[in-house]
Amino acid sequence: MVKRKKNNLNNNQLFKLVKFIYKAIFTRQSRERYHVILFYSLLVATAISLSLLGEIFTFTREFFEYTHILIYITMFTSTIISSSDSYNIIMRTGVQMVVATVIGDVAAYITLVICHNHLWTGVFMYLVFILLTCGPMLSSQNLLPFTIGKRMYLEFFLLIFFIRPKTLSPIIFLKSSLGSLCSCLAAIVACLLFNPPFSSDLYVKNCAVIMHRSHQCLKRIGRVLEAKTLHSMVVVQQQQEQESQMNDEIILSDIKKRLSQSLTNLPIFIEEKSSKLIFNREIFNIDTNSDSSDTIEDDYITYSPRSGHGNSYDTSCPIYNNENDYCKNNDDDENQEEEIIPIEINDIEKDLNLEDGDFENKRLNNILFNYKKSFKKSKDNYSLILNNLYKYQKESNGEFWKQKTVSYFKEITGFLEKNFNLIVVLANSIDKELSNSKFAFLVKIIPSLNELILLSNNIFIIMENQLSGNYFNFKSWVHNEIPPALEYSQLKIFNYFDRLETVIEQIRKQFQTIDSTFLGKNHLCGFHFLLTTITKFSRDQKILSSLIYSLCCEIYLHKIFYHPQVIFHIFIYFRNSKQFNSNNNNSNNNNQYPIELEPKFNFQEKCIYLMKYLSYRLFYRWIFTVKFAIALSILSIGFFETTKHSNFILFRNMSWFIITFIFIMTPSAGGSIFYCFMRFFGTILGVWLAYTGGVLFSLPKSSVAQAFIFVGWSFVIFFCIYFFCKSKPFNNFINFFTLSYATISFPEYSISEPLVINSLLRAFHIIIGVSIVLGVTLILPHYDFIDLETNLLNISKKTSATLKKLYGFYLETNWGYDINNQKDNLIQTPPLECNNMVNLCTTKRKCLSRCFFKKITIETFVQLRSDISQQRILLFKSRFELFFNRKRFNQLKILLEHLSNLYTILICCEFIFDSRFIGSNQFKYEIKGKLLNQITTIINQIESSSEMIQKLIESKNGKLQEPLLYRQCNKEHIKDLFKEYNTLLKKYEPNEPYLTFQMGSLIYTLEFFVIKYDKVLELIFQLSNSIKTSKNINDLFIRQSLTTPSTVATPIETGQPKQ
Repeated sequence: MVKRKKNNLNNNQLFKLVKFIYKAIFTRQSRERYHVILFYSLLVATAISLSLLGEIFTFTREFFEYTHILIYITMFTSTIISSSDSYNIIMRTGVQMVVATVIGDVAAYITLVICHNHLWTGVFMYLVFILLTCGPMLSSQNLLPFTIGKRMYLEFFLLIFFIRPKTLSPIIFLKSSLGSLCSCLAAIVACLLFNPPFSSDLYVKNCAVIMHRSHQCLKRIGRVLEAKTLHSMVVVQQQQEQESQMNDEIILSDIKKRLSQSLTNLPIFIEEKSSKLIFNREIFNIDTNSDSSDTIEDDYITYSPRSGHGNSYDTSCPIYNNENDYCKNNDDDENQEEEIIPIEINDIEKDLNLEDGDFENKRLNNILFNYKKSFKKSKDNYSLILNNLYKYQKESNGEFWKQKTVSYFKEITGFLEKNFNLIVVLANSIDKELSNSKFAFLVKIIPSLNELILLSNNIFIIMENQLSGNYFNFKSWVHNEIPPALEYSQLKIFNYFDRLETVIEQIRKQFQTIDSTFLGKNHLCGFHFLLTTITKFSRDQKILSSLIYSLCCEIYLHKIFYHPQVIFHIFIYFRNSKQFNSNNNNSNNNNQYPIELEPKFNFQEKCIYLMKYLSYRLFYRWIFTVKFAIALSILSIGFFETTKHSNFILFRNMSWFIITFIFIMTPSAGGSIFYCFMRFFGTILGVWLAYTGGVLFSLPKSSVAQAFIFVGWSFVIFFCIYFFCKSKPFNNFINFFTLSYATISFPEYSISEPLVINSLLRAFHIIIGVSIVLGVTLILPHYDFIDLETNLLNISKKTSATLKKLYGFYLETNWGYDINNQKDNLIQTPPLECNNMVNLCTTKRKCLSRCFFKKITIETFVQLRSDISQQRILLFKSRFELFFNRKRFNQLKILLEHLSNLYTILICCEFIFDSRFIGSNQFKYEIKGKLLNQITTIINQIESSSEMIQKLIESKNGKLQEPLLYRQCNKEHIKDLFKEYNTLLKKYEPNEPYLTFQMGSLIYTLEFFVIKYDKVLELIFQLSNSIKTSKNINDLFIRQSLTTPSTVATPIETGQPKQ
């Protein structure tokens, strides 16, 4: 029995592994994603196939003399063309590859001239060359990154230790440099044939994807809201067996049907059943109060690129209200925005089985869990796309022929970042701050909320279509019909915004008329800011839609006059550059800093700073540099001596494992292990397919047929490999496969015969090379999971510091504002902003400092979100380092998730603070007297924990060698804060309703932050094996810290520091 259970477990694990691999390879999100992958697969396959022409033509083989040069031409072409999706980066990578190759060739020729027949001296030159160049490449990822620049070491090894020129002629070195130019030329020809997008075009496409993600996230939020309302109604019906009113039944029926339709892809929770739908315009018609909406609804249909071509929306036939299911219509070829479609109650009861209350609760809990999981995935993807936007925005600054188009990018990115924050606030307010049992309160408002979400979704769909280029830039009338024009789509957006204001006013009135006595003040605060967030999010899209429209006008105009505009802008660019160079002194005088702010350094100080900079660049990651240089030098001289004194078959191709060492050795252990896996499997697959190709093109006797089969087989193979690897973590697999495939197939094609021994020896030497890399990696390794831990500690420290600044600044204490820091920031501020900052000490200081502080806070949030998303790359590499320590890996994964939740809470807190405290001075004085001391105590507890984290960081760096003590935050202070808040409610709630809601939401947000921060602390100090102390220790210290200058609360009325 035990053996059977073990076998079953092994079979289940194997099935899960196969299922994971199947999903990783074959699962795609949309048809447009297939088109993108197909395009880049054709581009990569074409470029690599062009590089194979050097092996096909006889004159090129005779010109380059050595097959290895032709092999590396193909390898470098694969690296260049697969480096990025952007035309800019592909060309930049090609230039970097040429530069690295030329540097390696020049260093190799200098070594040959100095140490002609003394290769042991050449090994010393090789060692010095690696030591001098490795550090600068590791420290500058933009100029010449290490992954590209280490090709110079391959050129050096190939020319000095493998080819071993007999004379001092530079011909072979020039041919090697010419080979890199041929690689760049093959990539350029492929790009000219396929015309891949520039970084600015990729920015626009990613904006369209973000619009689609926003639409999906908002739709999921609406469905979660409905599911919680339905769950609340089930609970109420179980507790109080009373019949509902007819209007509530219709609303609930609509909710249940949409939930059932949204889960058609989840057979675990609900079965797909065909049900007849009845379109009812009387209850949910979004255009009932709009004058121009009827004509727009009848004459104009919005096209959605991700909804499928050739489909339309027919209200007369049974449909599913799902983003992937549409009905066919032969008359129209476009898709309409979403409609809210009520259905019959009998069909709902058949679909959802509402008679069984317990089963219904489980079903709804499963629905909520599924929506929560899908929203988390969408939020992570949204964050990654935002990171890509910042990257493409930076890359597109060099596109001088699109200056007017690029000028909109910064502002659009800011609005999209703000949208992300508001979406996170919405999801968090529904999921965390509001319990399921109280959502019955929203039954009356659900129709208006659905209408509001529907209008916002339609606006996002139109903006997505505008960015995707699905509209014309002019109006034309054909057979009295209006085509999808860009101007007309913007007019429709304006009509949606007019209707949106009406719906918001309806929600406000409905919210005031609903009886909320059974809710309690806590949930009333949550519902208030939930509705505030939804309305604010919907209204904020008006400016974004105007920016998108202006950007699309430039894009559409640029498409029409593309080539004349490029030539014109090139001419303007060079003319302006000449004028800039001639008038350089005048421009500097106009934008000069004040003399008092200019840094003054003497010659000695300049030399010191220069030496510090050079030492930092040379000795960056010096342990890896020394290890890499010594290991590569020993392997090179060992290869030279072995092949010189022995002709044994196993020693003939020892250069393969040295090449493997150069290609897969990275500064971190996780990256090296990951590349080892890709190198091993790439070699196995490349050798097998190369041998198969050798068998195929050796069948015909005609050289033309052999060349045709060789190129055709290679094209198909590279296309399929890149198609399955595109947009995956193992995207670089194509480079390792190309190296193995070219190394085996080129000699086979030269002799028109498959080489079995060569293929087997290739796999054998690669295994040796991988083993050498693993052995060298374990010598003084640098682990990615240690970097991940340090980064997570810094992020947790930043979150606590940001919370302190938020509460300190907006509660008008001196936590978030420091005159000394403000003076330091003055030096780093552009001159145009200096005058505003100098006036911070005047009477207008409060207003100006608020704007300045908000600008700093937005930058902090952007940096935090970017840092959290970037840690997932280190987490992926840490998986290989912690393969035998799964517990630690799971702790790091959970810690990253908790920090993401902390960031979400910070966003919610900032949104609540963003609206000013509108209330009487008496109420503010009461806040200062009763709440501020408790908040100060809690903030100081969090700050003391942050100091412990700083000590932990110092201990990891070896600066602190004493045992660490930590304690969690005391929850009693939160309870005291609630008690004080309840006393304020009894006194001021009728007169100050908004301010009481605001303070209540802040208190509950602070409570959630403390709970999550305690979990973060527990995980952090579990990883560090620190000692946990009692919760009540150091309470006296915290109370005493209230009297220190850094934590003394200042008077709210003045906002000035206490003297």
